[in-house]
Amino acid sequence: MATLVRPDPRLETVRPLAEDTDLIVDLDLLVMRRAVADLRRWQEINPDLRVNVNLSSRHFNHHGTAAAINDAVLQAGVSPAAVGLEITETTRLNPARAAQVLGELREAGFGVWLDDFGTGWSALDYLLRLPVSGVKIDRAVSIALGSRLGNALTRAVTGLAAELHLVTTIEGIEKPQHTALAYELGCDYAQGYLWSAPQPACAIDDSLTTAELP
Repeated sequence: MATLVRPDPRLETVRPLAEDTDLIVDLDLLVMRRAVADLRRWQEINPDLRVNVNLSSRHFNHHGTAAAINDAVLQAGVSPAAVGLEITETTRLNPARAAQVLGELREAGFGVWLDDFGTGWSALDYLLRLPVSGVKIDRAVSIALGSRLGNALTRAVTGLAAELHLVTTIEGIEKPQHTALAYELGCDYAQGYLWSAPQPACAIDDSLTTAELP
């Protein structure tokens, strides 16, 4: 389960502006606290549920980042093992500093995912230098499933991930046949509109209580 921030359309410039300043650090922590509070409530119904939250590269410029994230999760009564942190492949960051912070988070039990894998030039460098636990194959690849190129790219990524003992999730799945093909090509997990469009937390509450969560 991934956490998305969907502001009022009139405020759609807020996040890009926040990304250009350290305001994004506070925004990410706010989202983190809300996400784990929701997760704690949902785990009372299904203890196996997990949540992923995006993390801006701005966090790596701050001392105490790992402690702040860990505290936010523990204060909600959630295990770090139930929380994944997603780093976008196209994010500009200092690999050495990021590796240190992410290493601390991995030691605390968090999963670390390289998001939008396959859309930038930094993928292999990040895999070599960052302590990630998994990769998320971008929708740009998944929409090509069934074609020779799409299948080859997916197989190449899952093969590399398997060699590195990483978990693979493919994003943007909308067709049942693509699900079967993705698993056949080595993906561990799949996500997309085939199961559900993004929903507010209250809708997930209703889905869980009626056992209809996709």
